[in-house]
Amino acid sequence: MAYNRDSLVTVSFEPLGGDFKMWRYASTDATATVAGAGYIADALKMGMKVGDVVFVSKTDTNAITIHRVTAVSGAGATLSAGLAIT
Repeated sequence: MAYNRDSLVTVSFEPLGGDFKMWRYASTDATATVAGAGYIADALKMGMKVGDVVFVSKTDTNAITIHRVTAVSGAGATLSAGLAIT
């Protein structure tokens, strides 16, 4: 499955403490896929920045991982490998 814009929502519209926003993304994609280079294709348009935090909910297993945005470019955003919440 590929990135789905409709599954990405802003959790905090203003940067928290002036530093970062929080996002939520729901997908059946593997964690490694979501953390792939440029996966979030419209990150610049969405206002995503390096340091933002993304909670990824894997809808087929109910697993949740937390990622940090490590790069944003015209090619999209790249997320950290992710930390599983158990």
